[in-house]
Parts: sequence; structure tokens; C-alpha cells
Amino acid sequence: MKYLYEEVAYLKGLAEGLEISKETKEGKIIHKIIDVLESFADSIVELDEEQCDLAEYVESIDEDLSDIVSYITNAFTNKQKYIEANKIKELRTQKSISGMEFTELELNKMFLETKK
Repeated sequence: MKYLYEEVAYLKGLAEGLEISKETKEGKIIHKIIDVLESFADSIVELDEEQCDLAEYVESIDEDLSDIVSYITNAFTNKQKYIEANKIKELRTQKSISGMEFTELELNKMFLETKK
């Protein structure tokens, strides 16, 4: 997102180079537009950083869920199985038929498909 700052800086430099006065009607609006663009750039960079943090957090939750599901699955059987975090991510994208919570039947079906 660094390019956003570079573009805004270019516009600022262009306005100064063209000697666009802040005193004229046109100059006031051009300088205000550049200021608003700079605010947008700040917000977009901040949102991008937060989104990256959230993506890492969700990935860590997938890993934790993978460990929990594997533990529960293996606690009551002699056949050891492990479900990968990427499979948890894939399962998380699936939706219940009703759009609400999954039924036991739906969960069993999903889990059986992961064993294949």
C-alpha cells in the first residue's frame, strides 16, 4: 500500500509545481481533494494491516480447532486420525442446509467426507 502514499505525494508535488494557489476557488478544492485522498490512503493502509492481523488470527484458530477435533476424535478410538488446519478452513466455508446451526447428521456427513 506504499504506492498510495507515493501517488498522494506526487499529486501534492504536482499541485505545488503548478503553483496552484490555495487562495483561489479551484485551488482550495484541489488541495482539499488531495488532503482527503491522503486520509483515504491512511485508512486503507490501516485496514490492510488489520486485515492481515485478522487473517493470522483466523489461521491460528483453525490450527487450534484442528487440534481439538483431532483430540476428541482420537480420545475414543484406537484408530488415530488427524485433521489438518487447512481442512478446518475448508469445512468452515460450508453452510448448514437451514442456514442456522449444523445438525448432528450434517456434522457426521461432513466429518465422514474428511476421512476419505
